[in-house]
Amino acid sequence: MKPGLYIEEEFLLTQGRRFLQQLSEGVLWVSSEGIILYANRAAMGFFGREELGGMRVDELLPGGYLIEPVPIHRPDGTLRWVEGTQTTDEKDATRGTLVTLREVTCEVKAIKAKGSSERARVQAARLAQFGNWEWDFHSDYLICSEEITRWFEDYPNGAIPMKTVFSRIHPEDKKKVAMQVNIAVMGGGLDLEFRIWRPDGELRVVRQTGEVEWGRGDCPCKVWGTIQDITDVKLAEEALALSETKFGSVVQSAQDGVIVCDCNGRILSWNSGAEGIFGYTEEEAVGRTFTMILPQDLHERYQEKLDRQWSETHIVYPSDTAEVQMMRKDGSLVPVEISYSFGGKIESWIFITIIRDISERKKTEEKLRQSEKLTIVGQLAAGVAHEIRNPLTALRGFVQLQFEKDEVREIMLKEIDRIDCISREFLLLAKPQSIRVAEEDPLGLLTDVLTLLQSQAHLHKLMIVTEIDKPLPKIRCEANQVKQAIMNLLKNAMEAMDEGGTLYVRLKGDQEGATLTVTDEGRGIAPEHVKRLGDPFFTTKEEGTGLGLMVTRQIVHHHGGTLTFDSELGKGTAVTMWLPIDADFSTGVDTGEIQATTM
Repeated sequence: MKPGLYIEEEFLLTQGRRFLQQLSEGVLWVSSEGIILYANRAAMGFFGREELGGMRVDELLPGGYLIEPVPIHRPDGTLRWVEGTQTTDEKDATRGTLVTLREVTCEVKAIKAKGSSERARVQAARLAQFGNWEWDFHSDYLICSEEITRWFEDYPNGAIPMKTVFSRIHPEDKKKVAMQVNIAVMGGGLDLEFRIWRPDGELRVVRQTGEVEWGRGDCPCKVWGTIQDITDVKLAEEALALSETKFGSVVQSAQDGVIVCDCNGRILSWNSGAEGIFGYTEEEAVGRTFTMILPQDLHERYQEKLDRQWSETHIVYPSDTAEVQMMRKDGSLVPVEISYSFGGKIESWIFITIIRDISERKKTEEKLRQSEKLTIVGQLAAGVAHEIRNPLTALRGFVQLQFEKDEVREIMLKEIDRIDCISREFLLLAKPQSIRVAEEDPLGLLTDVLTLLQSQAHLHKLMIVTEIDKPLPKIRCEANQVKQAIMNLLKNAMEAMDEGGTLYVRLKGDQEGATLTVTDEGRGIAPEHVKRLGDPFFTTKEEGTGLGLMVTRQIVHHHGGTLTFDSELGKGTAVTMWLPIDADFSTGVDTGEIQATTM
């Protein structure tokens, strides 16, 4: 036996020679000093030499035992590429190393032929901050690709001691990493995220995945895998989460209703604005279908839109806006402006609906329309009334002189007086009046009017029943206008009861204002007519003009109050007038007086 060789080596050089010579892979037995002790025929062919024994291995393999392919320049000038693996006695490294070589010249040429693609791959890996690594347990080194090498500038060759790697891990994450490695060694995979310090002091977040490779005796020998810098992804996720939180807060605090539904019309999201409009809580609404807030006449149109979108291969309703009536939880209808848009993937689209309650806007628009009507009527009244009243005086005088018979004269005088009454109402409607605002007792105003109408009530066999809830607040108003409004309401109620009856008058107050309710036992008013009460020249009385109620409504509106009607055919009508304690006369105020136009 040659000096320095062990029994395994002797076996290799004697009995195993025939077997090794037949292998297509090159085999080298290298001493612990790096001297080649044995080389088979394939190995000598790789290097183009007839004898390799006694040569140093680093003379043949640049860099020593490299796993990656290395070029071999043969004596005849040709170039071969080989890659190798090494095996060292784990019990005694001094006994040498067995190196196995495989020619990969064809593979390398193929890779070079795809050089541009490979460069693109490397570039992509760099841009994605993605790399691969291999941790050899025996050497305790991390062999990594170029991208990872940049994270460890002091180890440019890609071989990094694991001690150095662990020193770069954030202290709070070291325990987690060690635990995951132990789990991987016990048979589990490796998949974790942790923080690592870069050479420039920057803290980055990385994701690492890996698998264990098992050696002889089912013992783990190495772990290999990939690692990627996901710092930017994490920052984006945090920014997105923050944005979603802020957006969610904005959506939840919005007064408009924001509703998100899936492609089947099922509600996914329901904000506080929607709860305020419709009365359903988020718990009650989520999971139900959108049709719960649609009146029956809109169900078919809504389903048609869903069916149309289902039948298409693209979004056909990117956005739309409409004014509709929708249904509250209590069954009442609310006017809304609805804006909706479809979005998402065609196979799982959603639609987002923004709903705005426009009840107040509708009321304002209605008031504006009424104001425009009254303006026109006022302009008409200003011209017509003056033209009528002047000749009426002369006409009445001539009638009294010309006709001696009482019956004819009385009829004509009655009609002339009626024309005069209408013209006076026109003037009251159109003529600007100088009025004085002061604090008044609402009971005193009502008493003054009742005193004037008491005799007329007896004449028509009417009994007036009053109910006064004290104490009553004083209200800031123009007394004559309020008296006129009260008188108009009482006269209308009295005229509605042709055959007599009881007229109920209730006056009550609170911290905000005073409320007067006049209830008659008359014929009542049809629902379709109630909406038109106060319109110019609309009346349910045979000889009425509609101007009195119109004037009343303008007085109430000018004082910042409200006028409401509740009527039922055959049972009677209740009219409620509410006036605030401190009306805001913001136009025309001058030393306690205001200049107003009652229309």
